[in-house]
Amino acid sequence: MVVFSKVSIESDYDFVKVYDGTAASGTLLTELTGTPASPVRVTSSSRQMTVVLTSDSSVSGEGFEASYTLIQGSEGSSTAVSTPGPASAYTAVPGS
Repeated sequence: MVVFSKVSIESDYDFVKVYDGTAASGTLLTELTGTPASPVRVTSSSRQMTVVLTSDSSVSGEGFEASYTLIQGSEGSSTAVSTPGPASAYTAVPGS
């Protein structure tokens, strides 16, 4: 499960999309733009999700804050990831 605790990006031009599986060719689970009410919870039908941030770079927002939880049986582990951050923390996918 991914929980977006904060999203603040340019409405209708910048998007955070979450796909089921390991690529953007998977089923679209949610698409966020602007400043949606938080938190936004996204659950995958598999154990993998792909998060894609698309921006036209004309207007800057704060980005997003999210955490993910891997649920194994009755125990889970949680790790947080957020933007903005150093460029080295992200993977650029040309043409996405």
